[in-house]
Amino acid sequence: MKKINRHNDEIYWSRFGKQMINSVKKTAVVAVDRQGRIVFWNKASNEVLGKKDEDVMGQKFDEAFKHLNISDRFIRWSLVTGEEFDFYKGPSVTKNGRTLLIETCPIKDDIENNVIGAVCVFRDITEEASVERIQLESKFVLDSIPQGVLAVDKEHRITTINKAAQRILGLEGLPIIGKTYEEIATVLGIPHKYWYILRTLAKGTHYQKQEYSINVMGRTVVLSLDCSRLESQYGEVVGAVAVFEDITREREMEEVMRRSEKLAALGQLAAGMAHEIRNPLTTVKGFLQLMQGKTNDQTYDEYIKIIAAELKQVNHIITEFLLFSQPQAPKFKETSPFEILEEAFALISSQAAMQEIRLAEKIPATLPLIKVDREQVKQVLINLARNALEAMPNGGTLTINACYEEGNIIFQVTDTGRGIPTEELERIFDPFFTTREDLGGTGLGLTVAHRIVETHGGHIQVESIVGKGSKFSVILPVSNEG
Repeated sequence: MKKINRHNDEIYWSRFGKQMINSVKKTAVVAVDRQGRIVFWNKASNEVLGKKDEDVMGQKFDEAFKHLNISDRFIRWSLVTGEEFDFYKGPSVTKNGRTLLIETCPIKDDIENNVIGAVCVFRDITEEASVERIQLESKFVLDSIPQGVLAVDKEHRITTINKAAQRILGLEGLPIIGKTYEEIATVLGIPHKYWYILRTLAKGTHYQKQEYSINVMGRTVVLSLDCSRLESQYGEVVGAVAVFEDITREREMEEVMRRSEKLAALGQLAAGMAHEIRNPLTTVKGFLQLMQGKTNDQTYDEYIKIIAAELKQVNHIITEFLLFSQPQAPKFKETSPFEILEEAFALISSQAAMQEIRLAEKIPATLPLIKVDREQVKQVLINLARNALEAMPNGGTLTINACYEEGNIIFQVTDTGRGIPTEELERIFDPFFTTREDLGGTGLGLTVAHRIVETHGGHIQVESIVGKGSKFSVILPVSNEG
């Protein structure tokens, strides 16, 4: 075998290397000497950089690249420092609209390791940049729509979630991409029966306008959801997507309308019944008063007292009927929230003491004045406080406080009682709904309170945990049109 000397070997590999570099497509390779003159220009450079090798060979780098506005600072850095460092990378858009990724490194001799030149590689990444731009634009579009969008792949990993979805589900700022749907659904406490997106992925079932409720940071959110499969251009199933929106406000408004219609119908009935009952009741009460002390039998006197007490309870129920059916128009007047709470506090303190319930108040004296009907708002707080006391038959703590927040005064009545089961929370403001039949409850106290608050342009929020207690927040605007 013929021995190849070192000189011939270098010539062979030099030619072989040039052939390899010249065979590369869409990647321009340019080499310069120590003075920055171009000494090599591969074939792909003609297309990528828009010039032919015969036009640039021997030229300074900055002169050859004037037409592309590409500086020679990358090459000069490699020539001057000669240090080992990662390639410089930076996209540069050329005049013909192509996007290039530029990489540079120094060339050193094998003997003394001196810098003898530099290589600059220009890779055409226009197509990759276009795809990246499309993906970015798609993300902007998804993030601009009000509906939540969540997509999963075949392994149930979340691949897409827009800003609206993160906001609706309370997942803002959390690393969601790459997590499995099961992980996120478990964190959110979504029951398995509502995992529609996974059923769509597995069985191809399309869902439209599916409604269900979830708890997001202590608040019940009603969602309306559509689900469908994601398929590739070849018809292969690659995942599933869910599009959903928060319809809590719409359902609350529907509930308000439903309750208003029911109140109107029941109000007319209650008014008629109350008047019809009160007339004979007045007669019975009058004769009882005449009979008191006129009998010689102590037993009969006791019976008369019992009858009188029961008539008083009936009269109380009738009064609530009339207040429910014929609510008085509020007389708005600027009032101190502190004074309203102090008066309500005084009226319930004796009942709390009899039940061995501790009263606590957190009432800032510096709250702004509020334009309300003083007596009606006080009635609301008394109704809520009485309910709270009755929820603590074995004692506990009743806390009444108020605060100012975003143009509203918020009155809060909090107890440590039995709490309200979830299935009853939606009905507590319905007329005649009560769980206290044994205590003579009419089921109108909260209904009346709710109506009064609504006429003041406010609303009542309820938070309750069974076995731990409930908190009723009465939110009223500081200003009201009188």
